[in-house]
Amino acid sequence: ERRPADRHVRAWWTLDDGRTLVFNDVRRFGRLAVVPYGEHRSLATLANLGPEPFDPRFTPQVLRDGIAATSRTIKTALLSQRIVAGLGNIYADEALWRAGIDPRRRTGLGIERSVGLHRSIIDVLEEALTQGGTTLRDYRNLDGSTGNNQHRLQVYGRGGTACLRCGATLRTTVIDARTTTWCVG
Repeated sequence: ERRPADRHVRAWWTLDDGRTLVFNDVRRFGRLAVVPYGEHRSLATLANLGPEPFDPRFTPQVLRDGIAATSRTIKTALLSQRIVAGLGNIYADEALWRAGIDPRRRTGLGIERSVGLHRSIIDVLEEALTQGGTTLRDYRNLDGSTGNNQHRLQVYGRGGTACLRCGATLRTTVIDARTTTWCVG
């Protein structure tokens, strides 16, 4: 059987119906393990994952409790995957900006801010999905096309420019080894 042409393919399977399932990991962030059905929580990397953002178990209260349970910055807590699984750097910046929350904040959130951040996370991700993802360098959809959400980013990658909401200069720093952009206005 021939290997798929893309050099970032790490593994592939030919399914019974002839289709191919491909694990394509351009940035080498991914991990792959084969386990019996239903036993994925036995893997250390998956045992402590929070709910997926669109899972009904991901609620404003779950978000609030997760942030309250750590002394880390809100940005670091969101990227940890323990509160909500799958939220990456770009979408964390965008959601925090929409909710008006400083990513350096280390204290818990009240219920109103938790509701706002929860809604912002879901909205940012829904919009990105509608736009086919965010292509900055190497992201591609299954058909090889690039996403279009990068044209809609409000803060990510825009440090030093004017905030589109208030006109203040967007700030950039590094939090937990990740470039972070936010508005102080």
